[in-house]
Amino acid sequence: MKQNIIVLFGGVSTEHDISIITGVQTLNNIDAYLFNIIPVYINKNGVAITSKKFFNINTFKSNVYGKRVIFEGASGCIKIGNAFGKKIRIDCAVVCMHGKNGEDGVISGMLKFAGIPYTCSDVLSSAIACDKVIFKDILKSLNVNHVPYVSVTSDEYSKSKSACVKKILTSVGLPVIIKPANLGSSIGIEICKSRKNLIKCIENAFKFDKKLLIEKYLSNFKELNIALYDDKKIHISHIEQPIKTSDILSFENKYIGKSKGMENLNRVRPKLDKETTNYLQNSAARVYKHLGLKGVVRFDYIVTDKVYLNEVNSIPGSMANYLFDISFCELMTRLINNAIKVYNVDKNLTSTFHSSVLNQSELNVLK
Repeated sequence: MKQNIIVLFGGVSTEHDISIITGVQTLNNIDAYLFNIIPVYINKNGVAITSKKFFNINTFKSNVYGKRVIFEGASGCIKIGNAFGKKIRIDCAVVCMHGKNGEDGVISGMLKFAGIPYTCSDVLSSAIACDKVIFKDILKSLNVNHVPYVSVTSDEYSKSKSACVKKILTSVGLPVIIKPANLGSSIGIEICKSRKNLIKCIENAFKFDKKLLIEKYLSNFKELNIALYDDKKIHISHIEQPIKTSDILSFENKYIGKSKGMENLNRVRPKLDKETTNYLQNSAARVYKHLGLKGVVRFDYIVTDKVYLNEVNSIPGSMANYLFDISFCELMTRLINNAIKVYNVDKNLTSTFHSSVLNQSELNVLK
C-alpha cells in the first residue's frame, strides 16, 4: 500500500511565492509509484487547502481555491473539507515553506503536535538556523569563521537611534550590510556605505523584522554554497558558485526570469584548492551535527582572502536538489524514508511521567 505524503508550501511569509515554486517542483518530483501525494497549500491568510490543481504552477497565478485541510492533534491524521470530512492518516510531511511561520520551526511544532513525521529540522534547530543573529552567535561559540557583526532590535532603536548608530560604527564600521534577522531570499537587505544613509537603511530593514543583523560589508568577494542531507549518514553535495549581477545575490538574481527558482540560477562549479574545499565540507558538517539539523540544508559562504560561513538555509529553494548527483525524485524518497525512521525512534522515548502529586490530601492551589 502506498504511503500518504503531504507537501506543505505557501504560508504567511514574505517568501510565500518562492515557497510555491519549491512546493510545486517537489510535488512533481516525488515518486508517485511509491507515495500517494497530497498537496497542502497554506494561503496568505494561513488557511490550509488542497486541490489536484496544485501540481500546476499556473494555478497560483490567479485566485486559488481548494478544500480545507484540518490537522488533528496527535492523531497523525488530516481531515479534508471540514471537521467531519474525510480522514486520512499521513505517513510524512514534506515541508517546502521558506522564512517566517515555516522555516523558523513553526510548522515543525505544528506537525509534531499533530503526530506527523516531517522532512525538515525540529523546532529548536529550525529557529536557530532561521535567526541570523543567533546563528552567528553559535558560529562564534564554535570558532567557525564569520564576518564581524552586531545586532540591533526595534526596541533599542526606538529608545535611542544615536546609541544604535554608535554601536554599529564602533563594533563593525562602514560599509555595512543590513539584514532582517529572520528573512531569506535576500528580501529587505540594505547595503550602506555612508553614515548619512545609515538611518534610512536601518528603518527600511525594520519594515520586515524587529531584529536586524548588521555585518561588515566585504567587497570583491565570491559566494560559495554547499548542501547536506542525512540518510543514515551525512551526504555532502558539490560546491557551487552563484553568479550575481549586483553587489549581492539579490532576489532578482535568484528568481526573476527563473521558471524553476533557485534551480535555474546561473552558477558554476569553481575550481578550489584542497584546503578551501575541506574547510567548506568540514565546517558545514560540524554545524549541521551541532545544531541537530535534519533534511536538506544549504550553507552559504563568502570568500575573500578568508572563508566565512555566512548563512544557513534549513529549507533551501528547490530543496537544493541541483547540487547532488542523485535525481530530485531519489532525494525526496530518501528524505521521506529518513524522516519516518527518525520519527519512529523519537516516538519510543518516554513522554509521560505518572505521579501521585495531584492526590495529596493537603494540596491546595486555590488562594
